[in-house]
Amino acid sequence: MQRWVFSLRLHPERRAHLNRQITVSLPCIRALLTWRDPALLSQGAPLGLIVTRRVVTTDASLSGWGATLGDLAVGGVWTENQCQLHINVLELTTVFLALKHFLPLLRHHHVLVRTDNTAVVAYINHQGGLRSPEPVSVEPTRLPRERDTLRAIGLPPNVIATIQSARAPSTRSVYDMKWRAFERWCVQKGVIPFQCSITNVLTFLQELFEKGLAYSTLKVYLSAISACHVGYDGVSPGAHPLANRFLKGARRLRPAVRSTVPSWDLSLVLNALSQAPFEPLQTASIKVLSYKTALLLALVSAKRVSEITALSIHPSCMEFSADNNNVTLRPNVAFIPKVSMLYGSCDLQLTSFNPPPFSSQEQERLHYLCPVRALRLYMDKTSSFRRTDQLFVCFATNSKGQALSTQRLSHWIVDVIAMAYRASGKDPPALRAHSTRGVAASWAAFRGVPVQTVCAAAGWVSPHTFVKHYRLDVTASTVAHAVLEAGGSRPV
Repeated sequence: MQRWVFSLRLHPERRAHLNRQITVSLPCIRALLTWRDPALLSQGAPLGLIVTRRVVTTDASLSGWGATLGDLAVGGVWTENQCQLHINVLELTTVFLALKHFLPLLRHHHVLVRTDNTAVVAYINHQGGLRSPEPVSVEPTRLPRERDTLRAIGLPPNVIATIQSARAPSTRSVYDMKWRAFERWCVQKGVIPFQCSITNVLTFLQELFEKGLAYSTLKVYLSAISACHVGYDGVSPGAHPLANRFLKGARRLRPAVRSTVPSWDLSLVLNALSQAPFEPLQTASIKVLSYKTALLLALVSAKRVSEITALSIHPSCMEFSADNNNVTLRPNVAFIPKVSMLYGSCDLQLTSFNPPPFSSQEQERLHYLCPVRALRLYMDKTSSFRRTDQLFVCFATNSKGQALSTQRLSHWIVDVIAMAYRASGKDPPALRAHSTRGVAASWAAFRGVPVQTVCAAAGWVSPHTFVKHYRLDVTASTVAHAVLEAGGSRPV
């Protein structure tokens, strides 16, 4: 009935709408027939001052549901199909099942339903929704099970919200996905996920390990379980001695293998960027200009894609020098970096690379790789359609001018490296946007830039992070070629 009235777009203060005649649909007529029965109007609790009422408390997770009425309790486990539904749908279904179960005790009484799901509260108070047939997510992922665990120890809602905000939204999303997988496994095994034994947790991880998952992935699963599990006498599953020994065993049986050489050739890519289709840049398409500018900034800064995405063109965040040969870039003030900058700030200071006048064609070719030049051209070309202060914006028709997401910027970087390979007549290798950090930092260190300076630019807490996880042998191919070329020369 409400959706039908809403669809008419009637306004109570518009005279034309007050005099408008409408045809009542058959479903609405059938819904109104019940109210023609006088006996219906005398049923239920009387309207007016509420003297007493019954309180029903409900809660749900992705594995089951529960409700209480005074000292009475009821609950159940979701079916496999129900486990795939959104948590808001499950919470609302829980309210329905609870009221249905306690109906003999609730009849002819005012009933107050207590639930911690804001979407369900809105649907009940408004007697349904007007815009969608099912409840949808109205809040970012907050790991509902972790929230319930924290609430069980007596923490108020505002404190719980602050605690859960300690993780980045992307981390919460990953944890939520891992926890859902664990809940589904527990449903199949007939155990309660947030109270199961360490044996169940390790059995679940062992099954993942036997499917070929890496040690680092198992750690993420265990962290997600630890966030939502009630623990064992104050010890979370992740801190349990058996869990620690399990992870050590998994790492020993399947050690991480990191390539020590770059997955792609920086020299080849840079050479391609100085030729067609990337030059002349003034007449290049907005796609090519966007791609090239993004890759050059990623290479010269060695920063994370999220940090590049956060760069802003607001006057307080972007400052060009009077001669346009230097520029300082800063991220949006609301941006929180993954790692606190111990060696410096998040500022990115760039100087024009091989500026004119040119003394040779080679110097002019190198100037085509200047990030300041590319940035100026990009700013000029996007000024007519950009709708945000974020530096990089979408160029696709449907979202033209809108802020670019971190994921989409990653695609840009991968696509432009692949384009450079194809322009050079070669097939691109397997690529990841994150690889630009290791390649750029390794070349900088090889060229003599102090490691502390490299770490400050890339945002690494210590040189150990760079050496252990990112440093690549960028001279490997050069040395090999030099040795092989010795076969073409005669000994003196």
